[in-house]
Amino acid sequence: MDRTIIDPMEQMRDFDFVMFEHDVLVALGGLAADITSGSPITVAAGLVATQTNTPSLTINIAAGRIYQLAMADKVADGSIPQDVSIITQQGSAPAQILTLVAPSPGQSQWNLIQAQFSQVDAVRTNDPNGGLVPFYNVSNPSQPTINSVNTVRKGVCVLQVISGSAATTGSEAPPTPTGGWVPLYLIDLAGGQTQITTSQIKLAGPSVGTGVPTSYPFAPFLAGLLASHHSGTAGQAPKIKLGSEVQGILPYANMSPVRTLLNAALTLYVNGSTGSDLNSGLAPTTPFATIQAAVNAVYRNYDFNGFGCTISVANGSYQVTTGPSSYAVAFNGIPVGLNSYIQLVGNVASPGSVTIAATNGNGILAISGANLQISGFTITASGTNLGVVSSAGYGINVQAANVVISSCVLGSCGSVQINSTLAGLCQVFSATLVGTTQFAIAANLGGTVWLNGGTITANGLTVTSAYIAASQTGNIEAVGVTFIGTPIGQAWSATLNGTIGTQSHSLPYIPGTIAGGFNTGGQYN
Repeated sequence: MDRTIIDPMEQMRDFDFVMFEHDVLVALGGLAADITSGSPITVAAGLVATQTNTPSLTINIAAGRIYQLAMADKVADGSIPQDVSIITQQGSAPAQILTLVAPSPGQSQWNLIQAQFSQVDAVRTNDPNGGLVPFYNVSNPSQPTINSVNTVRKGVCVLQVISGSAATTGSEAPPTPTGGWVPLYLIDLAGGQTQITTSQIKLAGPSVGTGVPTSYPFAPFLAGLLASHHSGTAGQAPKIKLGSEVQGILPYANMSPVRTLLNAALTLYVNGSTGSDLNSGLAPTTPFATIQAAVNAVYRNYDFNGFGCTISVANGSYQVTTGPSSYAVAFNGIPVGLNSYIQLVGNVASPGSVTIAATNGNGILAISGANLQISGFTITASGTNLGVVSSAGYGINVQAANVVISSCVLGSCGSVQINSTLAGLCQVFSATLVGTTQFAIAANLGGTVWLNGGTITANGLTVTSAYIAASQTGNIEAVGVTFIGTPIGQAWSATLNGTIGTQSHSLPYIPGTIAGGFNTGGQYN
């Protein structure tokens, strides 16, 4: 919203004052448009029509308002400049009585009450001087000149009644709203009728009575930000049947069938050779082609209702060119109704038969509370970047999630084969680490890796930084681990308050061709 600037000691001009009010008008017009619809359309509020207390051909119209697109200031007046910019304007109407006329006997006639915004310059109600305003008198400054002027530019809601052609009863047609006007009510009067009842006053809209076409425009009444979702008013949101629905909890049967409610554990199948991502994945004969398609189905299509989930991946090579910061397979959060791990299963007896290979990117990501068990895969990830903004070369990355790894082979990775960060927890029961990587197993930024009681095989592994590494409050627990093989490179590294806990296993416990070391607050115990 624009605001007028007045400097100290400035002699304020009437233009400054007028434009201040103009800025408020424009701002409120924009707010009204946003609240009423999100787009500039006409809406009406109030203006309730009822029969008069004494039955007659008159109708009571309660006070109300209209919000309609109009010029900000159609004409100039005084210091108000012309502004033909179109904004949403509010026009008010006082309570009033409208009179209708019945047609001749034997005929019927539709009457339409319609409304329109208008600007009117007038003397403000209750003006103490009745519009007689003193002006500066150049000839005699001590004696002002008194002139009669308009003192307010009013936004008004104008109502009028127009009638269709009288016709034989049953063949009458309603009048079309006049251009620039919006329909409010339709009243069908019969010849000789002497009084109007409230039940005869119809909200304008399609097919509300005899001869009213299906294309007739709706009365644009705004039911209110809350009432519009419960009243069932034509053109508004559907009515909610609170009497037949459970209050507070919407029954599942009443919800749109977006997710399938499961009554047993779910297994989805993936086969890169025979599958299609257009399949359901519900049987080995109708598998998905990619692992990510199965993951997407788990999150989007099902309510697990407390039952389990398995993604079964057939033998094959699942190669993906992801690009930095992207993953071949990503699990984000907890699927609806799943109270256990997602089981991602390849070939446990022969992990080399199911490969996930990410080019210039990353392998598997678990993030935002995901619970995942991975078994039976060989995973590689090319690309080198240990940063957060454009990460690449991570085999399995656990971020604020919980992952269990068993019977997996981690091949060459540009950055880290198994990584836990941002309060993630990764448990490694058994893994074979081969190829070349900067770090084989790493924990950082509050992440934890549990190797306790596990078996880690590192025949044919080369690390350019460290085999086991903890940094930046990361924690690696390595109690009772069976280490098989000796990797080429530094055994371990603990830096920047990272901790490696072995319960005082005597050195060298973690193998490597170069002894481990720690600095900058790192701990090994």
